[in-house]
Amino acid sequence: MAISSDVVSVSVPATSANLGSAFDAAGLAVDLRNEATFELLPSTDVDITVHGQGASSLPKDRTNLVVSSFYRACDVFNVSPMGLRIEMTNRLPLSRGLGSSASAIVCGVAAVAAFGDYDLTQTDVRAAIFELASEIEGHPDNAAPCIYGGLTFSWNRDGFHTVSYPVSSQVTICLFIPDFELSTDEARQALPLSVPYSDAVFNLNRSALLPHALASGQQDELFDATDDLLHQQYRGALMPESFELVKSLRAQGFPAFISGAGPSVAVLSADLDSPETIQFLKQTAASSASADHWSFLQAQIDTQGVVAHAA
Repeated sequence: MAISSDVVSVSVPATSANLGSAFDAAGLAVDLRNEATFELLPSTDVDITVHGQGASSLPKDRTNLVVSSFYRACDVFNVSPMGLRIEMTNRLPLSRGLGSSASAIVCGVAAVAAFGDYDLTQTDVRAAIFELASEIEGHPDNAAPCIYGGLTFSWNRDGFHTVSYPVSSQVTICLFIPDFELSTDEARQALPLSVPYSDAVFNLNRSALLPHALASGQQDELFDATDDLLHQQYRGALMPESFELVKSLRAQGFPAFISGAGPSVAVLSADLDSPETIQFLKQTAASSASADHWSFLQAQIDTQGVVAHAA
C-alpha cells in the first residue's frame, strides 16, 4: 500500500455491547468520541500525547493499544514500519463497558487505511478494517458498531461477519458511569459453563425482538428486548451497585442493562428528551446507588462509525 499523506485524523465512537439480551452479538454506537491525529516520522520513534481519559495511565510507547494496532495493520496491509507521532483526545472512560479497547484498535487500524487514502465509506474498506479489528480484540461485538455506527449484530464463522439495522432517530441512550473499573476478562470469568435451557430460550426471544424495538422506539418493546437471564446476574457480585441500579431502573419501567461487561449502566428510550423523565431517571438511580461514585451522560446514537481523513 502506498502512503499518500503524512498526517491523518481519526475519530471513533463509544459502543455499548450486549444490550441486555443479545449477549456477545449486538452492539450499539454511542455519540461519545475519541479523536487522534497521526503524523509519520522519518525515524522509528513513537511519540504519544494523551489528553483526557487515561492521560496519566495509558502507555506512551508501542504497547499502547492504538499504536500496536496501527503496526499490526501495517503488517497486514504491507506498509513499511515507520516512526509515529500521535496526539489523542480521549473522552471514553477506560474499562467501563463502553468499548474503549475496540475504539483504540479501530483507531489504529483505520489510521493506516487513511494514510493510504482509502475511502472509509466504501464497503470493502470497512470490511477489511472490521476483520482485522475483530481479530485483534478477539470478538466483533464492539468493533462492528465502532466501525459501521448504529446497531450491529455480529458472529464468527470462517472469519467475522456483521449486519446493520436501522435505529429510530428518537431513541437516545443514558449512561450511568461509575468511578471504578472492571476488566472484560474478569467479568467473563464470572460466567457459568452452562445455563438453564429456559434461560437460553428467554434470551433468544428477547434478542430476536431487539432490532424491531430499536427501529420502532416503542418503550414497552425496548423494555422487553433488553431483558436478560444469561450474563448480568452472574456478574452481579463483581459490580453490586451496577446490578442493583439495573434492577431499580427496570422496576420503574426503564429499559436498563449493564453496558458491555460493565460496570456502566445504560438506558435506552425514545422519551429521554423530557426533563421530567430525566429527573425521574436520576432520582431512581440516586435511591439505588451512591451518587458520589457515578456520573450521568445522555447521548445520541452514533450513525457514522469511524471517520478518518488526511489532515
